[in-house]
Amino acid sequence: MKIITFNCFGPPFSAHRHLRFSKLAQQLKAIQPDIVNLQEIFFQADRSLIEKAIPDYHFTHKHRLGQGGTLIITKKDIGKSIFVPFKDQGSFISTIDRLAPKGFRYLEDKKTNTFFINVHLLNIYRNLNSEIKTVESQLKQLTEFVLSLSKATKIVLSGDFNLCPNSQKMTDFIKNTGLVDSSPPHQKSHCPENLVWKFKMFNRLSRSGILSPHIQDKYQKLDYILFKNLSQRVHQDVIFDTPFLSTSGDKYFISDHFGLLATIA
Repeated sequence: MKIITFNCFGPPFSAHRHLRFSKLAQQLKAIQPDIVNLQEIFFQADRSLIEKAIPDYHFTHKHRLGQGGTLIITKKDIGKSIFVPFKDQGSFISTIDRLAPKGFRYLEDKKTNTFFINVHLLNIYRNLNSEIKTVESQLKQLTEFVLSLSKATKIVLSGDFNLCPNSQKMTDFIKNTGLVDSSPPHQKSHCPENLVWKFKMFNRLSRSGILSPHIQDKYQKLDYILFKNLSQRVHQDVIFDTPFLSTSGDKYFISDHFGLLATIA
């Protein structure tokens, strides 16, 4: 089984959206994953590019504003997913936060007793105490949901946590839920030292319209695929981490995040 998680960077102000989503659609068609957890799918036009590229896949909910930007796509028809908004959304700093509240989307595979969960937590934009408390509240709600499931239930939880691996909040969440992070050791290092997740804007990569100046020099691993009660071996790779050439010869990244691909064998 192959599972992908990826924050697509889909706000209306993001640059080259059609070009980037078209490339993402091509990549998904080539990889042929079993489960795809996407974040920041805000518009039907962007979603349609993916639907056309992988028409045999199942999109587990109909597009609707107010349901967050999370999307679960499956190769086999497992069923319909359910979106749970976080009770604490914090103070909205943009229109998109109002239209697409943070939360998690889950899909139950009753045949294998597996829950697939796709999450997107608030970003601590300004390091305010109010933002920190909101993230703590969201983690608490997510923890309670995970612990409410049967102890024998298999869980695959992935998405954009907006938290570094070395942060106390991320460490506590993994400990409290009993989830396992199977990322290789170099992906678990402190953010400033984690070159795999280097978010630095290089000249001529046409990324200036994607990354705003105040975050261009950060080094962050923010995305995870976590597991519980899986007996198989799990291998993870970083994907979508290199720029691609457009027809005009310019270089672009698909998003301001890199993706994760977990292979369960």
